Amino acid sequence: MLKKIEQHLLLPSPIQDISQYFAEPIGIEIHIKRDELIHPHVCGNKWRKLKYNLLEALNQGSNGLISYGGMYSNHLVAIAAAGSLLGIKTVGIVRSYKEDDENPTIQLLKGYRMKLIYVAPPEYKLKEESPIIQSIIETHSDCFLIPEGGTNELALKGVEEMIAEVRLQCELSTPTTFRFSHIITGLGTGGTCLGVLRAVLSSSSDTKVIAVSPFKGDTYDMSGISFITDKEKENLEIIPSAIKTRFGAYHKEIHDYILSFKKDTDIALDPIYTAKVMMTAEQLVKEDYFPKGSKVLVIHTGGLQGISGYEYQYKVDLSL
Repeated sequence: MLKKIEQHLLLPSPIQDISQYFAEPIGIEIHIKRDELIHPHVCGNKWRKLKYNLLEALNQGSNGLISYGGMYSNHLVAIAAAGSLLGIKTVGIVRSYKEDDENPTIQLLKGYRMKLIYVAPPEYKLKEESPIIQSIIETHSDCFLIPEGGTNELALKGVEEMIAEVRLQCELSTPTTFRFSHIITGLGTGGTCLGVLRAVLSSSSDTKVIAVSPFKGDTYDMSGISFITDKEKENLEIIPSAIKTRFGAYHKEIHDYILSFKKDTDIALDPIYTAKVMMTAEQLVKEDYFPKGSKVLVIHTGGLQGISGYEYQYKVDLSL
């Protein structure tokens, strides 16, 4: 049944050498796993986390999918697009006091025929404890519930599969040696980070996983991060973004970096996650964080649909 989606996807997504962009640092290679190319909307870590959730929904005979997200949610867009490709209904519980039909993301969700139910932020924050949200879920009991951001055990399986895909692309003869010494990814709900980490550890690799946090404060309370074991933490470093901004806020330096990176590499970055990840990777290179001989893989987690919403929200033009 997933073939209805997979025939529209670019898999495996390519790995591109961007060392030259970093002025070819001596003895260091920088590559990017271009998961944003998988599909315009069912792409990046959203596809990786959705794959086995979709399969489970189909195996259970669910008539649709239901999940949560904000007004510019990449997660909801991916679910709406996936549901459209599968021919099943989708329901989005949207965090907002009011509707906004001018919002490009909302327009996209409606284009995919997702049913949108708006819930005020204080109520939305309660999630499973909210009687209002529980009533919505019960009303749509024929739909398979996917958590906000898509992070659960099924999601981790899909992310781990992405690392197995990388191994095959590197044409490694055994899983005990891994080409990349460092893997850098963004940190949202923690599912991508933990999935990558588990895949690395399962192959007895000493690859270091670097998670770039776009948030302020402690990140170990994020779902997908809070239950990481001490052993797993040995291979993980969570670092703040090179640009310190409120999550999702406009910053001219991010804006300019996106335009510069696109001009030099022909790779588009989103302003919420991937631009911050790449800016942080560049900062680490400049600070000689990576030892000579390091081979670094940056995961492009997609999110490009959010650019139009970012432009709409802040009245800016990224010209992408």
